[in-house]
Amino acid sequence: MTLASHDPHANLRRIAERWGDPDGHMAEYWSLERPVIRREDVPLEVGAANMGEGFKLQKIVYTKTFMWDFDSMAPRLGTPMHSHYQDEAWHVVSGEGMFRTEHGAFRIKEGDYIFLPGGHKHQIANLSRDVPLVYQVILVPPVTPDSIIIHEPFDEGHLRYVEQ
Repeated sequence: MTLASHDPHANLRRIAERWGDPDGHMAEYWSLERPVIRREDVPLEVGAANMGEGFKLQKIVYTKTFMWDFDSMAPRLGTPMHSHYQDEAWHVVSGEGMFRTEHGAFRIKEGDYIFLPGGHKHQIANLSRDVPLVYQVILVPPVTPDSIIIHEPFDEGHLRYVEQ
């Protein structure tokens, strides 16, 4: 029996294809000599993650081992129910939304923190009809398109899990 060879750099190549070199993408707004990051200096990606123009993302920090994004989600928009092997943490900056796992749906609001170990199904969505849901998200290590498993596409009907 022979084992298939494992390419330890394959994941990094996929990351570089999507967002550029993980160690080089921040060169325009971060350095050891200037470690303070100003959000207005970070490029804005509209329609990221195939979620349409109502989803805006800024990659604040993106290295081989750490990812920190600042995201904005339009009203009544949400991610699919999905999972990945990376640990993930969120901080809700403003707005009100829903965070759903296989254990239930939870109302989230400004100031809330959420943590979920890798491997668990989850979904985040905006409950508002008129204001964006703004949050920061940290993934360790960075998520890649090939590490995400979609279990159920987003449907606005999912919001009923926490709406009255």
